[in-house]
Amino acid sequence: GYFETLAKILAPLITILRAIPTIAVIFLLLVYVPHFSLYVVFLLLFPLIYQASLEGASEVTRRYDYDLRMRGKWSLSNITRVVFPLSQDYILLGLIQALGLGFKAEIMAETFGYNSSFQGLGKLLYLYYSQVEYSDLVSLVLLILSVSLLGDASLLFLRDKIEDKLGISKKRIWFK
Repeated sequence: GYFETLAKILAPLITILRAIPTIAVIFLLLVYVPHFSLYVVFLLLFPLIYQASLEGASEVTRRYDYDLRMRGKWSLSNITRVVFPLSQDYILLGLIQALGLGFKAEIMAETFGYNSSFQGLGKLLYLYYSQVEYSDLVSLVLLILSVSLLGDASLLFLRDKIEDKLGISKKRIWFK
């Protein structure tokens, strides 16, 4: 957000990453990459965190443009002393929104990538399913659901607090 040309260069990449369905990324990486679940999480979460940090840096740059020009428009101290500290709430908001989605995407990627050597919740789900251990499967699913619901509820509470602090409207816009 501070370097407008970099934002213009990354804009097509972000648009492409947001347009590709998660399951398509999983199947594509499943074929070509041996341990792909972390790549799926990165490709899914990078646009969210990038958009939040871009919004924060753009807002700070717009609001404090005159003050930033006093030290020199492209001074590195502007980024470290002004832009980054003032845009931390936006970055935190992006991280909060990405945490729940990343947890769910990791489990989904592990479930589809059952042949990897990584032992996670998704692989355990697939193992219980394939070995017809339904009581263990149900207990694990209920555990994952309860942790996910508690995590989402606490992240929603934290997100609302940060949005109140930033003065962001509570009106949810689902489609632009």
